[in-house]
Amino acid sequence: QQAVVVGDVDDIHQVLDKQKNVLRELEQKKPQLDELVHTAENLKADSNRQQLHGKVTKLREHWEETNSKVMQRKTVLDAMLSDSERYEAKRQEVEAWLNRMKARREKMGLVGDTADVLEVQLRDQKAYHAELHQYKHQIELFNQLTQKLIAVYQDDDTSRIKKMTEQINQNYNNLNSSIVLRGKLLNSALNSLHNFDRSLDKFLAWLSEAESSMECVEVEADRAGGRRDESANRQFSKQLKDLQSEIESHKDVYAALNGSGRKLLSSLPSKDDAVMLQRRLDEMNQRWHHLKAKSMAIRNRLESNAEHWNALLLSLRELFEWVIRKDTELTGLGPIGGDVASLQKQLDDHRAFRRQLEDKRPVVESNLLSGRQYIANEPPLSDTSDTEAGRDVDGDSRGYRSAEEQARELTRCIRREVNKLSEKWNALIDRSDQWQRKLDDSLAKMRMFQKNMDEASGRLGAVESTKNSWTNPTDVSQVPEMLEDL
Repeated sequence: QQAVVVGDVDDIHQVLDKQKNVLRELEQKKPQLDELVHTAENLKADSNRQQLHGKVTKLREHWEETNSKVMQRKTVLDAMLSDSERYEAKRQEVEAWLNRMKARREKMGLVGDTADVLEVQLRDQKAYHAELHQYKHQIELFNQLTQKLIAVYQDDDTSRIKKMTEQINQNYNNLNSSIVLRGKLLNSALNSLHNFDRSLDKFLAWLSEAESSMECVEVEADRAGGRRDESANRQFSKQLKDLQSEIESHKDVYAALNGSGRKLLSSLPSKDDAVMLQRRLDEMNQRWHHLKAKSMAIRNRLESNAEHWNALLLSLRELFEWVIRKDTELTGLGPIGGDVASLQKQLDDHRAFRRQLEDKRPVVESNLLSGRQYIANEPPLSDTSDTEAGRDVDGDSRGYRSAEEQARELTRCIRREVNKLSEKWNALIDRSDQWQRKLDDSLAKMRMFQKNMDEASGRLGAVESTKNSWTNPTDVSQVPEMLEDL
């Protein structure tokens, strides 16, 4: 008995054909067998023919046994063929459905960045998952059909249907796992987006409260300072210290919101949404830095912290030196390159350079704001020139200056460094903007020039090809025609 691959319709047909051929051969030989049996029956009375009769009887029994087994095998194969055809039809139906679902899953694309897109994607995901879950009953029926074939035809080769069924189950499970994971990602993205909006609103509300508290502390501190009330000054210093501690405790929240906002900003497809988010981030950054600078200015007015203002002066000078270095670095980015690749590299280098400026901008603006606030709260000077500063330094031959002279000198130096840094910083930003425009303009012109060169090269190649096809005249009569073509 030849083992058959269950589920392979072609293989079953081949084996069935062999069984039918065997049955035909048996039927063809049956008349000869019947004749032998009849002859043996007639000779049975002869004692000398008993052995021959026994052999014929065994032959008939063997024929009947063979015929019975072949018929039984044919019956099994007929049933197997019917079951395999039903299995194959169901398998093709399930695979077609799985392929359609796989194609739909591939078209779903990446997780969106805005609430409206994410909500649409979530609806699609839930509908897809529901359809997948609903079809699970069909997968179970298909598995039951497979198990039935394995149990009924265990003496034959069932490895093919096992392998195909395992593959279908794996494909279904992969789709299910994929859509479940997508649902988690979509919900996480939507929650993050909602959490970002809520957190930003909450942080801006806290900023409003902190600004109001800072305003009250500033007004009361100015009044107490005018009365030279040390007790009140100490009280407001404590209030300011508590407020600064609260500001410091929100530093991580601010950094997280700013970072998340920048990432979200770069991924928003809608220009209007991006502009709106940019405005809110700019508002948050401006108010945060202004609040910190204002708290610093009030603290130093309350505590007369000369050490802090000397540190501010040092910071202003260091920033001025940094701006000078960046100005030199910007000069080194030139001159304009002579080809598209060079210009593109210069654009990339300038973008990296500009990112450094933007990273430094909050520090520069915060220091300038602190310096201007300090200057605004100090008495005006008759002259802020370096010449007067030199005279003040040399005015005391003993090298000693009073606290009032030191304060005046500090004010003069801060005013000078603020003016220098502000002027140099603005000039650097302007130069960077001009360089960016020049690079953009040059790159556009270079690409246009390259395009024109390519077109001219193509035309010149066509002309050269025509020229190479010319032949020398072999007859005087050909000359007029060639001249006319030329």
